[in-house]
Amino acid sequence: MSKQRYRGRDRPFFTERRPHSAAVLLLFAMSAHAVTTLGPSSATQTVSTDTSYLIKPGTAITTSSGNAINVEGIAPVTMSNAGSIISSTDNIAAAVVFDVPGSLVNQVSGAALGHTHGILFNNNGAANNIVNRGDVSARISHAITYLGAASGTVDNFGTLNANSAVTASTDGILLGSTGNVTVNNHAGAVIRSGMGDQDNGSGILVSAGTALIGNDGLIDAYHEGILGRSGLPMEVRNGATGVIRSTIGRACGSKAGARSITPASLPAGRKRPFCYSARTTS
Repeated sequence: MSKQRYRGRDRPFFTERRPHSAAVLLLFAMSAHAVTTLGPSSATQTVSTDTSYLIKPGTAITTSSGNAINVEGIAPVTMSNAGSIISSTDNIAAAVVFDVPGSLVNQVSGAALGHTHGILFNNNGAANNIVNRGDVSARISHAITYLGAASGTVDNFGTLNANSAVTASTDGILLGSTGNVTVNNHAGAVIRSGMGDQDNGSGILVSAGTALIGNDGLIDAYHEGILGRSGLPMEVRNGATGVIRSTIGRACGSKAGARSITPASLPAGRKRPFCYSARTTS
């Protein structure tokens, strides 16, 4: 609440001192919301004291044990990466783990490589978002993962799993949270899985929660391009420029009877299949 303003003749002392108080308050506000720049590191970085973090071009954060970056503390958090983030090869290691709600912008020069997860949102927040313009990859499991009750939006303008360290068992995106997640794979963007594993290798795997998936780019998978296992509403909109491709499975399918959603544009009582296309998928 702003302080009541007084005329100089009524409260001259207060008026004269007010600029100093305002300056102190402004300085405090600026320091409380400053951007923290993360420098090069060979150890896990746990960030918890600010709300905004920056990784500049040429900066490498590479670990030999555990996750590369753990995001904790104050929420919501924003992070911008134009450098390189590489996790260890520990069993469940990730390049970045959000234990509090937050958003990541992976810039054109940004690269994130995790072991089990590239980027992991593992919290109960409703605004867990990623905008990817560079590359996010995982060696053995999922380039982007939502767990817990995390909800949010994935906007992919770059590539998922373009790193040469990706193995046959890797999926593009795992939606394993009980929340609601929207995935937008934009024109020119690519989501790939690993190739050749007997059981794994989906472009987008929905194992829990609800999902809305829009594709105007390429989803290229070994098994299903998009696979729904949650049994909850899932809708896939493949645009005129979108290609959903599978080597040995279906372009878009469900192993748990994912229910269709009635879009507002359809007459009452009519339902569109949960996976529909403006062009032919393959």
